[in-house]
Amino acid sequence: MGLEYRVERRGRMVYVGAAPEPWDDDGLVGRLTAEAVRGRSTVSVWEVDVVPGYKRQGVATRMVRELHRAFPDRTVRHDMIMSLDGLAWAKSLPKRWNRLTDPWAETP
Repeated sequence: MGLEYRVERRGRMVYVGAAPEPWDDDGLVGRLTAEAVRGRSTVSVWEVDVVPGYKRQGVATRMVRELHRAFPDRTVRHDMIMSLDGLAWAKSLPKRWNRLTDPWAETP
């Protein structure tokens, strides 16, 4: 059984979901939440979550890929505070895919 991925936009919020085929809203195994403000050149990822039984199987990476397909002309920023595993995952993505923002960095 494969997974189906869907992108849904509600105002400036964007949701990417992953669920076993056939799609069932109650059967989500992955969810990405992002913000895409009109007129900006970036999409800001706020949250990426994958249920334990589906971690390390490419679900989060595929959700980011679907986000890029939905917004091909924008840079995807990872603005969320991440776990160490999440940070390692975000750093493993292709450089052209994202720009990491360190929420703890001091601003000049």
